[in-house]
Amino acid sequence: MTIFYGPRDEPIPAMFDALASDTRRSILWLLRTPSLSATDIGDHLGVRQQTVSEHLAILQRSGLVQRVSWSRYAVDEEGVRHLKEFIDRHFVESRDTRPMF
Repeated sequence: MTIFYGPRDEPIPAMFDALASDTRRSILWLLRTPSLSATDIGDHLGVRQQTVSEHLAILQRSGLVQRVSWSRYAVDEEGVRHLKEFIDRHFVESRDTRPMF
């Protein structure tokens, strides 16, 4: 079965892949604050900085997190908005118009 995410240029598959990790979801949750460093995140989660940096790189590539200065990260509001619009468009709005299965 082929799963269709929408136009191939949409970053949606990478966003869902990034969100599949408990650690990355925790990092995204922590980044609701204005911005944090990888060290701050590691201290909160009890995770080595190298591990945090690897997770941040995946979140950045997916478009959910952005580097706001040399060592600080924040949620990429545009990326999150894009993901929310995708979910609304394909799951919320379509609920009333067509059956899922």
